[in-house]
Amino acid sequence: MTVYVDDMQAKYRRMVMCHMLADTDEELHAMASAIDVARKWHQKPGTPHSHYDICMSKKAKAIKLGAKQIGRKEVAELVNKKRLVSLAIFQLFQCEMSRVIERNESYFFGIDYATRPDITTVSVFKGVGPDITFDQIQTDKVNSALAVAKKSPQARIQFPEHLAPIPIAAECPICGKPLLLNAGEGCEQDANGEWIATEIELLCTSEPEFNSPDWDDWYRWHYSMPYVDWLPLEQRVLRAVRKKYFFRVD
Repeated sequence: MTVYVDDMQAKYRRMVMCHMLADTDEELHAMASAIDVARKWHQKPGTPHSHYDICMSKKAKAIKLGAKQIGRKEVAELVNKKRLVSLAIFQLFQCEMSRVIERNESYFFGIDYATRPDITTVSVFKGVGPDITFDQIQTDKVNSALAVAKKSPQARIQFPEHLAPIPIAAECPICGKPLLLNAGEGCEQDANGEWIATEIELLCTSEPEFNSPDWDDWYRWHYSMPYVDWLPLEQRVLRAVRKKYFFRVD
């Protein structure tokens, strides 16, 4: 059982509290039950931040039962690991569903721990209605990728080119509207042989249709000083893309 208690000492009424976290919610709830903490005190279920707030006496019990003491840095690393695994699963599902649609087939995924970031295995089924059947090949494929994601949470994931342009957490430096990302037109191999981006394209969601009478004015407004307005942002996004994604080059 991999359960953690941090070094936070937050006062709550007459108690001093800390966080109790775990690699999976299953382990977290098992420890909570073992130290007599009710399930109703579970905080942020279904997210990478899933935890219990426990008092010092409960912390001591948890440590006796094998919980590991960690600091703020380790807490952040644990939460980030869960977030990355969850993202890898999401990207994998998106890729698989795209291939399914192209083949005019229907799949759905049965998850052992419903829509939580601590997913351990996935079952894949094919078909619709009474014709649903278990697909062992796709199940093995998804679980193999999931295992890699769990062992190497810092590893790059494949860029979902079939979904591009994809939304990103950045705003247009001119009008503040959300941006979309295209990448993969230019790539190079890194020292490990993975293909990573050398250039990207950022698209503002406020852009009108090219044939629209408003397009020329929009373009002049947005790109009057591209090296001042856009280049710093593009460089930051490119660094993030190179760290996060790899590309398939045929």
